[in-house]
Parts: sequence; structure tokens; C-alpha cells
Amino acid sequence: MTTEATRPLPTCFICGASLRVSITHSKKGKVAVALTCPTDGRHLRAFCNHRPFVEEVVARVETDEAALQKHSKTQAGEEDEG
Repeated sequence: MTTEATRPLPTCFICGASLRVSITHSKKGKVAVALTCPTDGRHLRAFCNHRPFVEEVVARVETDEAALQKHSKTQAGEEDEG
């Protein structure tokens, strides 16, 4: 069974690379999720502004950033001691 955490990233239809996921704003200023091919942006460029999906992605990014900052502070503390 595939869970949210283990679901693979979508891939580019042309070259097969995992798509880059980023948060952007629409022309009307609403938050959206952008999917682009990291190899060549002309291969695929898609935007999703489905509110529940965007909120979930933003929440995950904020959670990941908080965890990364906590990890960085822990690493810095260990380096100071050593």
C-alpha cells in the first residue's frame, strides 16, 4: 500500500525526470503549486490551484522547513562542542 509519505513524485512525460514542485502565486495573487520539468521547462509546466491540495503542500513545506531548521541548530550545537 502506498502512503502519502512514500508516494513517488510525478515524472515528465517526455524525459522521465521527477518533476520539480514549487509554490507560486497566480495572476490573481492566489497561492498555487507549480510542477515543472527540471531538465527543460518546456517539456512540462503545470499549475494547480485546488485549495485543499495547495494547503496540504504548503503545510508539508512549513513542517519540513521547521524540521530542517531544528536539525541545523542541533548540528551547529554539536560542532561548537567538538
